[in-house]
Amino acid sequence: MEINAPTHSHDVKMWDESGFKRVNRNITYRLLPVTRTKARQLEHLASACRFVWNYFLAEREATYQFNQCFEATYGIKPEPSSLSFYAMGKEFTKLRNRLPWLRALPFAPVRYVLKYQADT
Repeated sequence: MEINAPTHSHDVKMWDESGFKRVNRNITYRLLPVTRTKARQLEHLASACRFVWNYFLAEREATYQFNQCFEATYGIKPEPSSLSFYAMGKEFTKLRNRLPWLRALPFAPVRYVLKYQADT
């Protein structure tokens, strides 16, 4: 597989609440698979990452909605559920055991999606 040089780079300069300048950088790469098989593998991996991201995002939204409804109904704030990388990693392992197509893909790149989600 050939990885081209960055196709473009985009810097966003912002000021944070303490007055320091912060720069967010976005670099886009283009992957050029040599064979159709490699292209399919990359497509499957990207699809799995999207699926895992959306699955755990839906879980977070459902938990949030439940907590809002519970508090509105009973006037009590429920105990916060853990949305840490560790907790999502345990749930990801269960999900991976239930879905054979997800189990067939590499573990680390797909699971790393959870790290990004836990940090947001």
